Amino acid sequence: PSKASASDDREERSAAWTATLHDLAGRSISVGSVLRFYAALGSAAVMPAYEPRRSKTSDVVRQAIIPLSRRRKQGSGGAAYACMCGDDNQAPPECMVTHAWSQLFIDLVAAVVSDALGYSQYADITEKLVAGRHEEIQADLQASGALHKRYWICAFCINQHAGICGSFPEE
Repeated sequence: PSKASASDDREERSAAWTATLHDLAGRSISVGSVLRFYAALGSAAVMPAYEPRRSKTSDVVRQAIIPLSRRRKQGSGGAAYACMCGDDNQAPPECMVTHAWSQLFIDLVAAVVSDALGYSQYADITEKLVAGRHEEIQADLQASGALHKRYWICAFCINQHAGICGSFPEE
């Protein structure tokens, strides 16, 4: 290839990389959407085997987020959950969350809710989540004006189908 051709290829890759970067950096999910997602876990429709004190983030991604964000058309893959949950996913995040996929998912949710409410610890929120007091938590978020606070959480904001799904067969 000529120098001009190689330069054009680099510019195309750079433009694509920049567009992807801006898309990912601008993507987010509201704490209200995270709470609604959490409230559905353990139902017949969303990860029936969910157990708050045992299910890890990796379990929830594989058994709930990936199935819920799979496109209905066979073979079309999927999208980031944040892009499919009816939230304004392109609103800029107010906070970026770092978490471990090997830890309990309930701790991730409780930490995000606690941050939105301005709490310094999340144990009380964890207990409310375990007890199924989702409506009470939602009311607290609404009353504090934090229900729509935006977060960047990789489990929700990255298209899990583009990476880890290659090893999972279509259902």
